[in-house]
Amino acid sequence: MIPTTYPSEESSNVNQMIVYIITDVEELQEWIDYIPVKQVTSPDASLANTYDNEGYLVVKTLASIEDLVAFKDYIPVYEKTDGETPWSTDATGYIPVDIPT
Repeated sequence: MIPTTYPSEESSNVNQMIVYIITDVEELQEWIDYIPVKQVTSPDASLANTYDNEGYLVVKTLASIEDLVAFKDYIPVYEKTDGETPWSTDATGYIPVDIPT
């Protein structure tokens, strides 16, 4: 199951997952304290928010999480740079994301 947060932001008729990117995962547990993600290098708009091996999630990043609750108001994610496959449904996989800048 792909995690989503509510209320979801909407931009260009595409629902977005709301995330906060954490930079330090020391003493945190993958898939429990945060979701591992991997940046999509060549996003194709027709694959936004599709969950097959070619798809990716569109995300809205938060600058601050003050007064917000993790996994309710946002999903804490950490960008992984190791590994070759950006999409896998097993516990060692990643969720591919296209993070707008």
